[in-house]
Amino acid sequence: MANTPPIAHEAVQSVFTGAFRRHVGTYDAENKAITLKALSKGGVIKPRTLECYRDGESLPGMVNFLTIANFLPATFSNEILALAGLGKAEKLSPGAVTIHQAMAHAAEVLAQHSQHMADGILDHREAKQDLEAMINLLETLQNAVAVISNVHAFPSSRSKLVGGAA
Repeated sequence: MANTPPIAHEAVQSVFTGAFRRHVGTYDAENKAITLKALSKGGVIKPRTLECYRDGESLPGMVNFLTIANFLPATFSNEILALAGLGKAEKLSPGAVTIHQAMAHAAEVLAQHSQHMADGILDHREAKQDLEAMINLLETLQNAVAVISNVHAFPSSRSKLVGGAA
């Protein structure tokens, strides 16, 4: 693991509070993603706790963070995750497959088939394994196509990364 400097609590506090304020409002008229009242509905997180987050008095633990992130757009999570050099969080429905996962699965199936064909012969056991892998890949591809509208192009700034990799 690379020797990276720790992320300061103050930096996390500042980024979280700013992101929270941009997405969570006190009143409906503020045109935010959700209000404090709606976010606390159901009693999962107490209204006073949410006010502390909004006012920069405290940070949520992991459970509360994930609960909040569930109600907010992925841009909220991306702002927080950017502190760790991460990003591109997306809202997924259970069982949904992204285009990236589908392509990775296709590459795995192709690699398996290539290994089986390395000796120039596809025996009955290898053929059965490849057929099962292709059937599983078909399901993955169908799930990816079902949510293709959720696939977003990478931002133009993404191509400026080292090596131009996306």
